[in-house]
Amino acid sequence: MMEKLASGRKEEPQGECDAVSQGEAKERPGEPCTSASAQVDACACGPGEPQEKEENPATDAGQNEAALQQEGQEYQESSGRQPYLPKPLFSSPSQANLFPRSCSEPCVTLPVGRTAKKTDWREETVKVWNRAFTTLPIAIDLPRLVRHTFVWDCRTTAARVSPPTTPPPTKTALAVKALLEALTLALDGSTTCAVLQENYASYVDLEAEMSEQKTNITALLMERLPGTRTCALLKAINQAIIAPANVELRLNICRGLMFKDAQSNVWEVFVYVQDDGIEVRHRRRQVSIDPRKEEDFFEFTWEARLRFATNVDVVTDVSMHVTDVRYGPKTSETRKEQLECFFGAYRSTDSAPPAGAAALIFEPAPAV
Repeated sequence: MMEKLASGRKEEPQGECDAVSQGEAKERPGEPCTSASAQVDACACGPGEPQEKEENPATDAGQNEAALQQEGQEYQESSGRQPYLPKPLFSSPSQANLFPRSCSEPCVTLPVGRTAKKTDWREETVKVWNRAFTTLPIAIDLPRLVRHTFVWDCRTTAARVSPPTTPPPTKTALAVKALLEALTLALDGSTTCAVLQENYASYVDLEAEMSEQKTNITALLMERLPGTRTCALLKAINQAIIAPANVELRLNICRGLMFKDAQSNVWEVFVYVQDDGIEVRHRRRQVSIDPRKEEDFFEFTWEARLRFATNVDVVTDVSMHVTDVRYGPKTSETRKEQLECFFGAYRSTDSAPPAGAAALIFEPAPAV
């Protein structure tokens, strides 16, 4: 490669190059010679062919760069056009030698003395909620979360919705309908709720499996309830919205602590409609990775909470709370101290509905 690049150069006046001990070239007056350390061995100042040298990977980047620059100058002089020259991936020569120029994904390194900015999980949660409705797994998660979702109307005004007089439906398609009815009635009013009731059966097959009707649910919400508070709130009831909190819990708060999801009621969702806003709480239960190790046994419950303005057009607060921690009769004191240290700043006993009168306007049917 280097011989091909060298043969394509213009001939330069003959001269001699004195290589110093550090590998730099010394220029003599009146004798053109490059002083770049990467080109000393390939200098064509002297008569004859360039001296043979051993390949040195540390100088390849500088040699290629110099050759490209010279070819570009020759092209510009002959054609009068500015050529395209690829820019180096790295500003530091030492970094340039680490990776070939053919890398499609350059490695990003931080300057000395600087560290990467820690991502705030709360900001990431808000970014998820701000995503487009169709990019979130709402229609996928709604049929499975409907069995673990509770909606409370905590308003003290006459607008508070009365609890349903019929038992919660056991069929998933009807349970999803009942949940959407409760949300639209509390958030958007009776007119929007009537639109949902009139069109639900034309989009959702009540007899088919809900897992096969995610497209139908999305079409119903987008075509019949676009721009409603209900659709905005549903963006906070899915797997994606709690992913940043889950990552924060496992990788930062409980770093090095091994646990898994509990088996029963592992994920519950609580919606509280209040006079000054709406709050969504995701409650998860975790247990130690191996419950058979009695000295390490523990279980805890945590919540990711999102609070919205009354119009559900902005997220006003995001927080995480550990509401319950339990140990076994033989759990070691070391394990207890470790968990108390992890959860100290997140402990909260506020796991009940907000204070004041509240009406449970939707609850799932009891598990069969």
